[in-house]
Amino acid sequence: MRTERCPWCGKKINPKVDRVKTPRTTVGSRFTDFGRCPHCNRFYGQGFSVDRLAVCLVLVILGLILLCMLSPKLAYCAVFPIAVLNFVWIRTRPIRRMDERENLIPLETPILTATVRPAPSQKIRKNTLYFFSDDFDAYDSFQTVSPIFIRSVNRKSGEITFSFLYEQPLNRAYVEREGDASYPIFDFEMQLTAEITQIRA
Repeated sequence: MRTERCPWCGKKINPKVDRVKTPRTTVGSRFTDFGRCPHCNRFYGQGFSVDRLAVCLVLVILGLILLCMLSPKLAYCAVFPIAVLNFVWIRTRPIRRMDERENLIPLETPILTATVRPAPSQKIRKNTLYFFSDDFDAYDSFQTVSPIFIRSVNRKSGEITFSFLYEQPLNRAYVEREGDASYPIFDFEMQLTAEITQIRA
């Protein structure tokens, strides 16, 4: 069963189970995930509109035309791999915040910087959620410290930029603590992934 994390509250979601239709359900959303989180009741999706799918289709057609000009046989052979790659690309797009009209909603919490010390054989990944406690799922939505969304990773310097997923009074304790306090962070399955320190605005 494919599960993800809600881009609003951080709880586990199942896009196949949560799928909904709206008056503005697009052709794009029929091929991608658009649903409502059962925990916080907010919409999420992959943000693929008809316009974006049209752009993909145009690019594929132009690519095939170019291949036909170079080698018709090569164009015939390329149709299936190109179709598969496009399908995989669409299906693996990340889950993002959306409203009921399938418009993308940006994450607007402040961007912070920190130094990271990955655990052995672990890597911090961009565009991924991490958690400050391994009992996050024991709390109701928005009732404990927010997960963090990794915006960028500099593997040479060990610095990351991130944002809290939502505002919560407990978040301040991690930002306002002085000194070089370090905090463990956990991945999707609540496995220890790294420690971060020197959190700063």
